[in-house]
Amino acid sequence: MSTTRGTLADVETHLRRLLAAKDPHAFLIVSVEGTPHFLQFSADSTGIELDFPLVTAEQQKREQAIRRFCQGPDRLLRESSGSDGSRFLDCDLPRDARRGAEIARQALKELFGVVESAGLILQGDLLPPVAA
Repeated sequence: MSTTRGTLADVETHLRRLLAAKDPHAFLIVSVEGTPHFLQFSADSTGIELDFPLVTAEQQKREQAIRRFCQGPDRLLRESSGSDGSRFLDCDLPRDARRGAEIARQALKELFGVVESAGLILQGDLLPPVAA
């Protein structure tokens, strides 16, 4: 697992890494530093999946806001369940790092109140290194 600190400006770089990953189990987690808030991403040959777990009470309180957010352009909402019965809202995005990053930044701002200078923790597993 790789961990990097950054800001909203760094999201696109890490989504590019996710799209370049060779392993289908690769993922990216973007956490808002100092809060319990995060977004999870995975990707396949058709697009980027933005995954919103609905496990904690805090996450469940945001369910309606997440549903509204995933009604926007270039987004398709799906609901899924984990093997333990936990629920997830999955928002399918285009397989495009730039557009995916725009939507991810918008989600961080709208759902969690993130500002441009806010600290983010970007954690990836099975991702290629950051290009120099």
